[in-house]
Amino acid sequence: ARRRRHGADGTAQTARRDSVGAATGEAACSPMTVQMPTWRLHPLEEAVCGASAAGVACLFSNPLDIARVRLQLTTGRLDGPLRVITRAVKAEGVVVLTRGLGFALGYNAVFNFARFGVFEVLSGKFEQDRLVAVYGVIAGGLAGFLSSPLAKARTLRQRAGLGVNGALEPRATALQTLRHHPFHGSLLWAVRNGGHTGIVFSMYSLAKSVLTKEMPGASTPLVHVAAALQASITSCVLMNPIDMVSTRMYSQALEVTYSSPLDCMRKTVAVEGVGALYRGLTANVLRTVPHTVITLSLME
Repeated sequence: ARRRRHGADGTAQTARRDSVGAATGEAACSPMTVQMPTWRLHPLEEAVCGASAAGVACLFSNPLDIARVRLQLTTGRLDGPLRVITRAVKAEGVVVLTRGLGFALGYNAVFNFARFGVFEVLSGKFEQDRLVAVYGVIAGGLAGFLSSPLAKARTLRQRAGLGVNGALEPRATALQTLRHHPFHGSLLWAVRNGGHTGIVFSMYSLAKSVLTKEMPGASTPLVHVAAALQASITSCVLMNPIDMVSTRMYSQALEVTYSSPLDCMRKTVAVEGVGALYRGLTANVLRTVPHTVITLSLME
């Protein structure tokens, strides 16, 4: 019914353009040149597509996510993410590359289902392109809050090699967080994901529009990848301090060190310097960029 209605509208618009052309002496517009309307996905379809795309991306990004977590929790000399991964494989076996993958898949499914679903509802109800960043902040913040327990459990599993007294932390430790104080640290995680989503969605939309205009001959997949690269790198650089603090707050399920996120940031800067706020940035970029590129490209 929607297609028939749009088809009728398109025919009416063509007829109007033909009549205007005849009145002004311009050539009548052929029906073949009329641009078909852009079809929008239902919010539920958008949510399912977003969750599925992010799940596929997660399979590739999990090793670098492990490196990000362990670098952000390190207080001494920093190594590169690849060296962290290599050392982890030597100490814990190849299976370490899948540590926390179950929680990561669950987190990405819940987070992106809510994020893309809410964003589609907002952008469909209030069709204002200039408010894309606002829609992203709302959608990302809400989705981040709802998925926070799984993000926390994922962090605890991925930091397993940094357990108390060097012991590996069992899966039960992460599962326990889902039963006791599951939303501890959720507000900061909501802020992190609200900012991340607002930046990525708005910059992706802007970059895609500019690239399409400036490079009309470029292939569509190339434009999507280039736009996603710009958006994800910018988000990583701007949001890494909050991401680092969130990781340290989540790890307090094992030992309490900070009374609040601000206390965490203050103590981190006092002991390790301002540069500590960007611990794990390289791993974060190497993980988030391909993850975002794969997710958005599959979504498109």
